This record gives sequence, structure tokens and C-alpha cells, in this order.
Amino acid sequence: MNDEKEELERLCFNCSSFFPASNFLTEYGICLMDESFEPYIEELLEKSNYDCCRGLIDKSKFDGNRTACEDFEPLESVEIDDEIAEKISELEKNNKLTPESLKELLVEAAFEKVDWKNHPIEPYMELLQSGNQKNIISGINSIGGLIGMGNDNAFISLSDYYKKLPPAKSLEDVYFKINVLRKLEYKNNRKELVDCLVDELYKTPSNNTTRSLILEIFKIMKSIPIDLIKDELEKMLKDKRFSYRLKEKMKAMLGYHKDKWEFYAF
Repeated sequence: MNDEKEELERLCFNCSSFFPASNFLTEYGICLMDESFEPYIEELLEKSNYDCCRGLIDKSKFDGNRTACEDFEPLESVEIDDEIAEKISELEKNNKLTPESLKELLVEAAFEKVDWKNHPIEPYMELLQSGNQKNIISGINSIGGLIGMGNDNAFISLSDYYKKLPPAKSLEDVYFKINVLRKLEYKNNRKELVDCLVDELYKTPSNNTTRSLILEIFKIMKSIPIDLIKDELEKMLKDKRFSYRLKEKMKAMLGYHKDKWEFYAF
């Protein structure tokens, strides 16, 4: 494999981080190592949704024929299977087979062959412990992308990370926690997510600063299968630390009628 990598010319086109700047044939692309694209990785890679950051792409795109930087990582070799061969044949048939279109096709095929469900998460978890806010946000967005692609280790690690966060005291803390919860929300059928939400409600005082966080928690709770969260909601209904308004939200999720509410002494 190393010999195959060394044969590749050191161009951005041949780097695993190069991504075409549009969904039609072009020699221009962007670098996925550019942290500006972190929030859009999932939309770009999974959905080919260029509209989510079109302005940023137009501003950052470059010619893929340029000499690659020190972070150059050669593309893994791609076996030309029947499906790829058919796509190449189709390009040739339509007189669209060019070095650029072939490279674009092989990059797409290489990406599809990556085992994202078992992709290592250690480099991203290290970012979360770096103490640098920009690195932390980058790590969270990357882990969120892996969760969206079915990486179970990414979900478990991020949920463990969330549980260890201290209570939110500022709006910055609130927005940070909401961002993490939205990444965990991909797995709304998991008890680990329920634990994160319930723990947060118990340790977060309800005030103007934390209002957005609490609203987000209840919004996510509504998407969780009731069987997973029913017992926790009923426990919280009996706890005096929760306000009348929060208990009303809990009752609504449980589907209680007014004639059954008297069961709980508030």
C-alpha cells in the first residue's frame, strides 16, 4: 500500500482531503481539512448539498492541480469493480471522460469504501481535551458527523463527555451544550441520550439564561420513544425541585388527562 501511495503525484487532486467544489465536472475543489467547513461536512459528504455553504465554497475553492501542502494524505487505492467500471463507461459513452471526471469518480468511490461506522474517533476526542475552544468545536462537529454515519463509539464517547460537563452558567455554556445535544440527537432511541437529558434537567437551574437549553431538552425528549423516557418523566413529576410549568410539559409528553393529574401532589 505504501508503494502505491508513493506513486501518486503530490497534487491536491490526489489528496484524501480534496473535495470537488461542485457536483459537475470541475478542476476546482476545497480542502476538508479547512476548519471553516466543519459544520457542513455531513451535508457535503452524505447529501452532496453544496447550497449549505455555497458562498464559503466559492470563496475558498482552488485548482486541484496545485502542489499539495504538508498535510497531504494520498488517496487509498480504489479497486475498479463492476459498478465503477460501468460509471467510467458511461462517462466515456457521453464523451465526458476526462482526467478530472475520472479523479472525481475515484474520490467518491474511495469515500464510499471508508468504514465510517468503525472509523477511529481518538483524534477527535483529543481535540475535546485540548482546552482550545476552536479545536473543541471542530472535534464535536467531526464526532457529530460520525454519529450521523452510524458510528456507535462516537455516540457513546460524546455522551460520556456531555455528562461530565458542569452546569451551564452563561449563554455561551448554553449554546455549547445545545450544539452537543443536537449531535447526540441522531440516536434518539438510545438510553445514553435519555441519561444526558435527565441529568441536565436535575443539575440545571431554570432561569432566563438556561431557558433555551431547557426548551431544547424538552424538544429532543418529544422525539424519543415514550417507553424509553416514561419512567424518568414520572419520577420528575414527583420531585419538588421542578416547577409547575416544567411539570406541565412532562404531563403533556406522558399524555395525561386533567382528571389524572391529581395523582401527583405538587
